[in-house]
Amino acid sequence: MKKIKLPLAVVVVILVALFFHASYVMYKSSIVTIGEKITDYGKENPALVVIDLQNDITQKDGRISLNIKQSERAIENVNKIISSGKMETVYIMQQFKGVNPFMKMVTNGSLREGSEGFLTDSRIQIKGNNVFVKYIADSFSNKDFEDFLIKNRINHLYIAGADAEYCVDKTVRGALNRDYRVTVIKDAVVTKTEERRKKKIDDFSSLGAGILETDELLKSLDSE
Repeated sequence: MKKIKLPLAVVVVILVALFFHASYVMYKSSIVTIGEKITDYGKENPALVVIDLQNDITQKDGRISLNIKQSERAIENVNKIISSGKMETVYIMQQFKGVNPFMKMVTNGSLREGSEGFLTDSRIQIKGNNVFVKYIADSFSNKDFEDFLIKNRINHLYIAGADAEYCVDKTVRGALNRDYRVTVIKDAVVTKTEERRKKKIDDFSSLGAGILETDELLKSLDSE
């Protein structure tokens, strides 16, 4: 089979186009969505939102493994909250699409549909079928997720998962944009270091989100 040789200029143009496409995709993925303000339902109805606790992020051999110690603690605490049976649980999963080589390099080929790394960590309890896939950081980019919250009159989101500096951050902001009450579970979110997690927790608090540890949350739920 005869090899086709492309002129150098054409190769450069293709590479530049791929680079700018990857840059655009990364920019788009960092956008915080703005939606309609939720209705005043008259009483509090909470849900636990578990963000991106998938094998590529939580496992030692994951393609974009973050912080194993934090991940293990987050999974343990998420399971405690789920086991309490005090609220609905929603599972969010990140998926990267496309064959752009620059994107593959940035994401290390992670979180691809059908891959083992894409799956939710098997240590997490799954209750119900409330699973939503997103392609950018903000969970509200999936309209089905937002519709689910509205249909079930949910108005208080307890947030857990990864990455506290990225997908958790954008989802918190997306929720606050819609007037949800938001509480971040500080010992159930994951990022690269303890110092960076502490900084993000302070950022969430300054945005108006509540901050609770798992045991504090469970205690408050038991008292209701």
